[in-house]
Amino acid sequence: MKNLIKQLRKIGIIFVLMIVFSACGKKEIDLSDYVKIDASGYDGIGTASAEIDYRKFSEDHKKDVKFKKEFLKDF
Repeated sequence: MKNLIKQLRKIGIIFVLMIVFSACGKKEIDLSDYVKIDASGYDGIGTASAEIDYRKFSEDHKKDVKFKKEFLKDF
């Protein structure tokens, strides 16, 4: 009987820890707000280019994402 109680306590502790850690999720960032994609061409022949607004992204998410200063000096 004591062994069963110990097992139930272990399962309860694991369950509580799973709930606590799953509630501490990371914030989602919608990258489509910061990416501009241009495409031209037809029938599978063409070009595509993408631009990322790093400055706006870094300003909006200062707390969430850290950039090196060397990286942002060009933007």
